[in-house]
Amino acid sequence: EASSLNEEQRVVFNVVVDNAMHHNEQRPGYTYFVYSTGGCNKTYLCKLITSKLYAEDKIVLYVASSGIAFLFLPGGHTAHSQFKVPISIHKDSSYNIKKGDMVHKLLKATV
Repeated sequence: EASSLNEEQRVVFNVVVDNAMHHNEQRPGYTYFVYSTGGCNKTYLCKLITSKLYAEDKIVLYVASSGIAFLFLPGGHTAHSQFKVPISIHKDSSYNIKKGDMVHKLLKATV
């Protein structure tokens, strides 16, 4: 329940949920990066946000940079797994998402 969050967590919860609820063609979705030291209830906050948005029929993607972090997120994946990014990456690497492909459609539907 959102009332169990501390003040900083409540601000994050409200901003993310508000932006997701008012997402449309003129106001696109946003990407959020939640970072904090261990034990600060990031996973709990993410699960509350997910529950709220799922109840409103929104699509939520959790993508983590490490194989450990994604294990704690509802439906979480690593970035390279979720978006089929090749593992062999160098300083000039790029990843093109083509309009109309599955990744593009997923990102477009995601809050």
